[in-house]
Amino acid sequence: FWTWTVGDIDEDHELTISDLTTFVDFMFGGGDPIEPLFIADIDNQCQVTISDLTYFVDYLFGGGTAPQLPNCP
Repeated sequence: FWTWTVGDIDEDHELTISDLTTFVDFMFGGGDPIEPLFIADIDNQCQVTISDLTYFVDYLFGGGTAPQLPNCP
């Protein structure tokens, strides 16, 4: 049984720098699509934007709040 973890973009069941790298490639470098896309909605705003990237950096390196599953319609 698979459960999604928001931010686990490389699907290794951990939130690490490799997830961040994959996310940056997706956002800026034409990297592979993120599937399902909601796992990149790290700031729970129902869209994937640069603010998700900022939130993720803060979580990984600044002790910010852990990503939560989005509550989108």
